[in-house]
Amino acid sequence: RGTSTKGRKLLSLELKQVSGKEYTEIVHFQNSKVVPVGDNAGTYEYDWYLPKDLKLQRELVWNIDSTYTDFQRYTQLNLDTFEEDYTNEVKEYQKEGDDNHSFMMNYSFHEGFSPVLNSKNYLVMRYSGYQYTGGAHGMSHEIYFTYNKKTQKWLEISDVLNEKYAIQINMVLDKAVRKEHNIQGGIPLQDSENGIFISDEITYS
Repeated sequence: RGTSTKGRKLLSLELKQVSGKEYTEIVHFQNSKVVPVGDNAGTYEYDWYLPKDLKLQRELVWNIDSTYTDFQRYTQLNLDTFEEDYTNEVKEYQKEGDDNHSFMMNYSFHEGFSPVLNSKNYLVMRYSGYQYTGGAHGMSHEIYFTYNKKTQKWLEISDVLNEKYAIQINMVLDKAVRKEHNIQGGIPLQDSENGIFISDEITYS
């Protein structure tokens, strides 16, 4: 029990532990490594919220890497590999003697898992990744995974869409994208002044 403020209002609140029968218990894992090499440093960070149930946890992470066994062993092996690879790459770069671009060797990697929805029937997990390995900016991405608690199965695209109608589904997506970005039909998405596309087509995923 406690209080919280909203603007000038003081609101009372009460935190209750939810039933484990209806919600998936989530645990927080972290592991990271900073690798200094001369004036450069590479960083790699894991910040994962995963199901406590190891079977469910493994099934989830196997979607991105089938070698996963448990968090500590998996991340430590990857961090050690990162340290070796990064050290060798920076030293090789330093041999070439181009100090003007040495700042580009300050590599950064981040991997995250977090729950988006944890309800009675579904668990939706988001995997996010970021990496900077030189250049003007880093790259990031997100992937979502949905678990059906009733069937105890991670959903595939075929559980949601009839893939026999792939052409029609892609046409619907194309129409929606063109409407959102005000792009006329017949103009390749990549050539549009109103778009930011690097592909000429949108496909379901």
